[in-house]
Order: sequence, then C-alpha cells, then structure tokens
Amino acid sequence: MWKNKYRSYKNKNDNFDFLISLLDNCKTKKLALEVLKEFTGGLSSPSKMPCHSYNLPAIECKTGSKLVKVKGSTCYKCYALKGRYRFNNVKDAMYLRFNTIDKRMWTEAMVLEIAIMEDSGYIRWHDSGDVQDVEHLDRIVNIAKWLPNIKFWLPTREYKIVDDYSKSVPSNLAIRFSAHMIDSIKEVSNKELNSITVKDESTFKNMNLTNANICHATRKDSTHKCESCRACWDTNVKTVAYLLH
Repeated sequence: MWKNKYRSYKNKNDNFDFLISLLDNCKTKKLALEVLKEFTGGLSSPSKMPCHSYNLPAIECKTGSKLVKVKGSTCYKCYALKGRYRFNNVKDAMYLRFNTIDKRMWTEAMVLEIAIMEDSGYIRWHDSGDVQDVEHLDRIVNIAKWLPNIKFWLPTREYKIVDDYSKSVPSNLAIRFSAHMIDSIKEVSNKELNSITVKDESTFKNMNLTNANICHATRKDSTHKCESCRACWDTNVKTVAYLLH
C-alpha cells in the first residue's frame, strides 16, 4: 500500500511528522502527491529515463548560463532552452520547483515524494538546470542519505560548489562532473566521476580513456532511451561519454 512507503519516516523529525499528518488525511495517492507538490514543485518524467527526474530552469544555471553563449561548449544551443522547455506550462512548473528549493520542508517533502513515487530504484537530478549553492547541494545529499535504497545521479557543471562542500557524500549519490567543452575532458579528468560530450565514436576511441562508457541513448541506432543501461548512476564507471545529437 502506498501509505506504508512514507509512514516509516514518522517520528524522524517535526517536519516529517507534519507532512505525514497531511498525507494521512489524503484518501488517494494522487491527492497525497498534490500535497507534496506544494512543497517541492513535483518530479518530472523524461521519456528516455527509466525513472523520474527533477528539473529547474536552465536559464538559472550559474555556469551553464555563461557557457550557452560560448560556441563549442556543451551548453551552446542548450536543449533545455528549446522545444517543449519553452512552453509556458513547462516553464511555470520548473519555476515552481526553483522557488521551493530553499523552503523549510523541501528536503523532507522530497524524501516522501520519491518514496511514494519511485519504484525503479533510481532518480536523476536536473535533466534541466543545476545546483544553485552549497546549501542546495547539502539538501540533495541529505535526501540521498534518507533514501539509501535509491540510486541518485547528479550531473553538474558547478565544480566550485561541489568542491566547497565539506561533508561526506553517500555512496548512492553519483555526482558526475560535466565537461564544459565538446571533445574535451581536461576540465574533469581529475574528478572521481565525470561526463563528456563528443562529436562521434571515433573521437571517443582516440581519447584512449579507461573505465569509460558511451551513453547508450545517444547512439544513432538506439531507441534514444536508457533501456537497461545505468552507467550514469554507476559509481564504478568513471567517465560517461555522450555523443553529440
């Protein structure tokens, strides 16, 4: 039963108890998720992902908003500033999320929402947008700690924010540093986990990288979905390479 998925957090802290009291008054799972959405803005469901995701407005990226103007960067012609991301309802939803990330009960509400919704065992942070500051990152880390059975993937270009974070990061949170420029790995080669964007597979092979995987969903002959691949979440895979598409 869906209510059992959140009741295990009862008596963990006052925020959890307050939220659980609200959810206990909901007759359906749908109503419960609507309540939590008021605190989190809700999760997103990218079609290629095997799980739910969470997104913020790409225009609010600290580093990405600068790179989008740089030809040859991985943010140039950013996909999250085009297509359906330009629809008013999509922008409104992303700003609803953006305006909740520093609210008091965001962390606990997100924990309960993921616990109720996600059966795959995986969550992606930011199919659009990025971490905003150290406090935001700390909240994401705490969510991973509260949900040890979920594997989280956080791609980020905010190197300094992550480097400035002084607390431990749980093993179920893969923070993957994204390279700034296409066909380049130099900015992130010294990071424990990273990702790069390359023009084609021959470029990737010429890099002679070890412990590196090409993103299945970006191959031309693929379904453009993750399918069974979970390399991005896998902390044993150092580099994930995305083919330019």
